[in-house]
Amino acid sequence: MLAGSILEWITEDIIKAKNPLEEANEMPGDKQAEPHSIFEVVDKVKGQGGSFSYHLLTKIGGSLCNYLRAEQASACDRHLKVIAAHFAA
Repeated sequence: MLAGSILEWITEDIIKAKNPLEEANEMPGDKQAEPHSIFEVVDKVKGQGGSFSYHLLTKIGGSLCNYLRAEQASACDRHLKVIAAHFAA
């Protein structure tokens, strides 16, 4: 039962994490994607993926977490595209 619900939880969490990204894409000028709020959700999803043997989810989540740790400044278009590519994966 728990394993069956994990995909629903992960989908909801990914939608929550994408909201700040979508807001930043709609803002003119200096864009801020709130990397901290994205990081918190993605880190949680990464852990859930590991717990339920979704290894690709763990790898992609880990990659995005590492990127967000390294890129803590405001998100320029290039940074937003990298974050969006992780979500697309």
